[in-house]
Amino acid sequence: MRHPLTGSGMSVALNDVLYWRNALRSLADLTDHAAVLAALRKFHIRRKNSHSFAVNVLAQALYALFAGDDEELMCLRKACFAYFKLGGICVSGPMGLLSVLSPRPITLICHFFAVAMYAVWCCLLSEPVWAVHRSLRKAYFTFKKACCVLFPLIWSELKPISFF
Repeated sequence: MRHPLTGSGMSVALNDVLYWRNALRSLADLTDHAAVLAALRKFHIRRKNSHSFAVNVLAQALYALFAGDDEELMCLRKACFAYFKLGGICVSGPMGLLSVLSPRPITLICHFFAVAMYAVWCCLLSEPVWAVHRSLRKAYFTFKKACCVLFPLIWSELKPISFF
C-alpha cells in the first residue's frame, strides 16, 4: 500500500526480510504447513505493529494531501510545509518515519495531528478579526478533513489479516 512519494519501499522490504528470517529461524521443519502458517501470522502481526503500519499510513496520507485539490487539503498542504520549516523535531520525527528508522505508529499520529492543528491555527489567522466566523468554519472543516484522511487509513491497517 506504499506510494512512491515516500520512497520507502526498499526499507520496508529489508525490514520484512529481517522479521521473516526471525520468524522462520525457530522452525525446525519448513515443510510443516501449520508451523509455517503460525510463523506467517506472527510475522504479519509484528510488521503491522512496527514499520509497516507507520509507512503505509504515512505514504497514503501524504498522497491524499498532495493529490487533493480542495481548499481544506490545500490548507493542510501549506501547513505541512510550514511545519517542516519549524525545524527540529518537526522535521526529524517525520523523516524518521519516512526512513523507517523510528517507525512508531504513535509518532506518526502525533505529527499528523500536530500538522492538522498547525493548519487550524493558520486558518484562524487567515481572516480578519471581524470575520472570525469564517475562520472558525474553515478551521473546523480543515480539521475534519484531516480526520477523514487519517482515520480510514488507520482502520485499513488495523483490520485483521485472514489466511487461507
